[in-house]
Amino acid sequence: MQPTSLLSTIDALLSNGYVYIFLYIWVLCGVWVDLSNVSSRSKKSVFILSIIFLFTFIGIRWQTGTDWDSYKKLFDTLDLNWDSVVTTRHFDSGYVVLNLIVKSITDSYTVFLLVDSAVTGIILYYIIKRSSFYPSISVFLFYSNFMIAQFMGSNRRMIAMVLILWFFYFILNQAKIKSVVTLAISFLFHRSSIACVISFLIPKKIFNIKQTVLIISIGAMIGILGVRSSFFEMLNIFMQANYSDSSMAGSISAYTLHSEDHLVLYTSNPIVTTVLALGKRCVFLFFYIWIIVNSKKVIDKVTCFFYNINVVAISMYIAFIGSFFQMLSAYWAFAEIILIGRIFYYAPIRIKILFAVFMSFFGFFQLANALSVYLDLYIPYLPFWTTIHRL
Repeated sequence: MQPTSLLSTIDALLSNGYVYIFLYIWVLCGVWVDLSNVSSRSKKSVFILSIIFLFTFIGIRWQTGTDWDSYKKLFDTLDLNWDSVVTTRHFDSGYVVLNLIVKSITDSYTVFLLVDSAVTGIILYYIIKRSSFYPSISVFLFYSNFMIAQFMGSNRRMIAMVLILWFFYFILNQAKIKSVVTLAISFLFHRSSIACVISFLIPKKIFNIKQTVLIISIGAMIGILGVRSSFFEMLNIFMQANYSDSSMAGSISAYTLHSEDHLVLYTSNPIVTTVLALGKRCVFLFFYIWIIVNSKKVIDKVTCFFYNINVVAISMYIAFIGSFFQMLSAYWAFAEIILIGRIFYYAPIRIKILFAVFMSFFGFFQLANALSVYLDLYIPYLPFWTTIHRL
């Protein structure tokens, strides 16, 4: 199955992807509701409905999204005993436990998906509610930039990603025990999240422009000089020498030796994807810097820290371009849904409207690009009650 061009994906969206367009229009309306003068109660209602719509959409899908067969096979074949937590390979223990709990109650994979998405949605709802001044704007960025690529198929990783947002929040508030526990739980659902441990080193004081440029430049130099390849080769040698029997060692070996092939396989046109991703990051970063520099209000500590996380995410993305490990930057990049919902607070109304218009158009292309990875697995969207089956 080959990736589809962006123009072909847009054509498919307009002809047979109505449900994705409906959701896009809904979350886009939420942006304008957040920016309007309607009551806070109305804004909260739109936010809650958006979360319900999106995670129900994830939960009731059937044969839609990536990795469908492997996750369903795990649920269908999993033995109902706690030894499965240890003996099941290629799936993280926390995710296996969640499968065991649901399967002990019902054999319905749809019920499992609904539970999996509900857990994720609830965790995400509360971190956005607590941290974002404009929650529906946060939801819009979530849908257009992250949901399709990160949540429509990766049943394990989506729980890990929303937990990492809480991990960042606890680091900021110096809740060391809570941050460590949250990271540990995230690790149980997707081991790659352990990379976020380096977030303890991210300073709380906001990066100035020179520091921002320096950090991003370091990422560019790492990518250009190929330092990352040497690092992962050494990591692969270490893991094979000391933990050769572990599935993590196997994964690191596979991704290190065949990272470029894996990247091409799991993206659409790599050039289009990279241009869109870097273009979006640069425009958004310019917007953040402009707001921070020109704000007449003191930027609060949460916004400062999440801005720093975003700068680190951009640097990591650039450093790992062309490598499978580029996907690791998604944990830090995901924090942008909180940052965007806070930074808008400091912008003049005219700038808010102009940037919201930009987001309206650019977000659609981001959504289309995410769908183009495996268009046939997303369009048409199939709910669990469908009589249609994908070939």
